[in-house]
Amino acid sequence: MHGRITKFNQEIGFGVIEADDGGKYRFAKSEIKNLNGHLVGHTVDFLLAARRGKEIFVMTGTLDRLRRQRRLTARTSIMNWDLTDVPAIAPSDLASAMQALIADGRGLVLLRGLEDADLDTVQAELKRRFHTDPQTALAAFVRFRHLAEVFSARRLKELMLERGYALIAPAIALAASLRLNANRGFNPQKFLLALQETMTDNVVPIVTPREKTVPDSELLAA
Repeated sequence: MHGRITKFNQEIGFGVIEADDGGKYRFAKSEIKNLNGHLVGHTVDFLLAARRGKEIFVMTGTLDRLRRQRRLTARTSIMNWDLTDVPAIAPSDLASAMQALIADGRGLVLLRGLEDADLDTVQAELKRRFHTDPQTALAAFVRFRHLAEVFSARRLKELMLERGYALIAPAIALAASLRLNANRGFNPQKFLLALQETMTDNVVPIVTPREKTVPDSELLAA
């Protein structure tokens, strides 16, 4: 989910996120994965559990400013982060996060979902890979997170069980450039259809400005 931090009490370590769906959710400071000074006003990407904000990632810097759009209401103006503007990245960059999880023995995230330790591993790997390019690291983190989330859809999970690890490379290639939905991340139906078409044609439909098309067999070895 996505929203904006509207309140934060430094003394007690709790705050409030106003989500894009209109809901207001309390969160603990310990849930923020990338503390960056003053929190109020920042847009965030987060998970929701028991009506509490969890696994909160503050969207900072240039990428955040580019993804904000002003929505005027009768009472106030709200700055919203637009997922549709998250830039495409190289498949090998996104694959590095999965490779780190596989090396840690946690390669089943597309089946079981992301856990705290998985997100920590992904964040650490992307920071290492993009230590001089934090905006690409942020784009890769957001895309990987929504890749894992879209596989919670029943039909995608069934396809993963049927195809196994052979599905990972084309799924990563697709997630590296497929446009994100403004409120939900990847659309499960569109992602499924595109993935089935990719596997049927045995073509990875990704060519980014940063690299040429990479064969499926090489994506996870990058």
